[in-house]
Amino acid sequence: ITTKQGTAGKPQVEVQQRLGTFQLSNELKSRCFHSAQEYADWATTQGFESSAAAATAAYNAAGGACHDYMKEFYNNNSLAYQTNLAVRGGTTGGGG
Repeated sequence: ITTKQGTAGKPQVEVQQRLGTFQLSNELKSRCFHSAQEYADWATTQGFESSAAAATAAYNAAGGACHDYMKEFYNNNSLAYQTNLAVRGGTTGGGG
């Protein structure tokens, strides 16, 4: 392993932590289908489903409801955190 050239000496340790929350800054609109037929028409036209029957089955298996995943993931103000660790210095001659 080759590392960056450093300076010999007493090791220096640096720890950095960041703490915050997620906030949605640009919401993308979801496409909601209000019936199995509406989804089947769109999905077969776009090539996402091979037949209207397959599209209807997929719509029904999903519960037929529109689910807003963006609101679920970003609107509950969950904590976000990051920790970074850096170690510099050491002895000359490599060791090992």
